[in-house]
Amino acid sequence: MSNTTNRFHPAPMNAFERQSSPTECQHCGRVELRRTVKVTNGNAVLWLGTGCAAKAMGVGLTEYHREAKAVQDAADAAEQTARDAADRAKHGAWVAFLD
Repeated sequence: MSNTTNRFHPAPMNAFERQSSPTECQHCGRVELRRTVKVTNGNAVLWLGTGCAAKAMGVGLTEYHREAKAVQDAADAAEQTARDAADRAKHGAWVAFLD
């Protein structure tokens, strides 16, 4: 089994990062990539091509995509929960004002 202390894992991206991610892999230097992804090992954040990201994680491409989707879905759900809580608070303040 590989050493997991320095193992990279997918990092969630916000909407801006999804639309304006770099097109150069910070590992192999390839340029004009169609897609780069954000990965972290807890200390560093890198933008890599999907192949280099899978290698950095020590898994195959399919497993990488599965894990990246799970991380992004969890981040999106947390963001939506926070947004819903803020909306409920704003609505409660408005109702209190009207009463």
